[in-house]
Amino acid sequence: MWQRRTIRLAIALSIGLLLTAALVALAGAYAEEPITFRDPTTDQTSDVEVSTIHTDLTYVLALAAGFSITDSRTLMIWDQLVDANVITTTNTSYSNCSGTFPPPIVRCQGNTDSLFWPAWGQVASTGDGRSCVTSRYGPFEGFFHFPHRNGPEMAALKAWGWGAGQQLVGYQGYVWGPNLSEVTSFFGHTCMLTEPVTIDTGMPPGSLEAFATYIHSLADSYSHERCQEKTDALGWAWPTHTYPYPPSTDAERIYECNYAPTGHLQNIGDSHHGREFGTEWPEDSDRTDAAVRAVYAELAARSSQREGVYQPLSLDTPLQGITHSLTLSETLSHFVHDWNFDQPAERRKYADQMAAAILAQRTPRAAGAPAQPEPSPQALPATGGRIPRPTGILLAGLALVAAGLLLLQVQRTF
Repeated sequence: MWQRRTIRLAIALSIGLLLTAALVALAGAYAEEPITFRDPTTDQTSDVEVSTIHTDLTYVLALAAGFSITDSRTLMIWDQLVDANVITTTNTSYSNCSGTFPPPIVRCQGNTDSLFWPAWGQVASTGDGRSCVTSRYGPFEGFFHFPHRNGPEMAALKAWGWGAGQQLVGYQGYVWGPNLSEVTSFFGHTCMLTEPVTIDTGMPPGSLEAFATYIHSLADSYSHERCQEKTDALGWAWPTHTYPYPPSTDAERIYECNYAPTGHLQNIGDSHHGREFGTEWPEDSDRTDAAVRAVYAELAARSSQREGVYQPLSLDTPLQGITHSLTLSETLSHFVHDWNFDQPAERRKYADQMAAAILAQRTPRAAGAPAQPEPSPQALPATGGRIPRPTGILLAGLALVAAGLLLLQVQRTF
């Protein structure tokens, strides 16, 4: 349960990567790979690096789950926007920056240090003052990008993503410490506070946008599982990455939390995200397998109950357009294990083959009922615009997260 905490840390809790944005760019799970965004509507690309899990494979999973091509594109783009916030191609711009941040937390009593986190200079916003609340530099980094799968974070996100919870109740986190020019780590005279808040994302509860945000965080809960275990044991208020190279020291690094973006990664194995594909690190890549199947289960359930126009494929369904007619489950395993982290182009090519095979053999949900009209993947429009905000289905109901979370403020001093 989220608590308001005052923490004087005696252990070197390195978030050099996070707190020295001048050195490197942040990433969430699954991390950006050396491949850029490809607009599923126009086929145009941008200079934004993306995760093939959150983009290419999400599109494939949505098609297999029975969503229309249009809705599958929406789910793919809004999944990646949780990390990217803004993606711009030649003719199109996508953004999930439509929320607002709550009032900031008042610093720890007697603390006079500088604000260490959020890194507001890195948090994007729009011209009309709306904010990118899922930003990895903002106060909701821990909530959206490092959620505990069996914790209140995922319970709240699932309720909101499905529309059963009309408010998204989470927590924000702030850190104060010495001047940024003097330290790059999270230790010593440092004050960390978290407090429960209602998060305004600007997305309607239960909309496809909200659902895409939820399945992004669900996948992240698998990717960051081992890091969570380590940081929880250390008493961190929320998990975060550590940096595997100088200026951080060995004492300031956690193997399960180490991360470096593609431009700074010296060896794939130095980053826990680099170990999430291929066969060299089976514990990590098997966890990716589990994440993919968990996301597919949610997509199939959502499609069956809401927007789906085709019958979801079972994982045992042979894909006729794939060599040897591998099952959907087998193709997903190939996607994860056949290529390493630094081979995203091969994964994208394989995902395209999977999508074509799925499209060729889907059947409408009701026998004999015509599918809803949708654009042909072979006849994409030459230009595109911002994906319209899905209206969603707003369910009457109460949030699954107890209101007591908002009232509880337990102070703990270390």
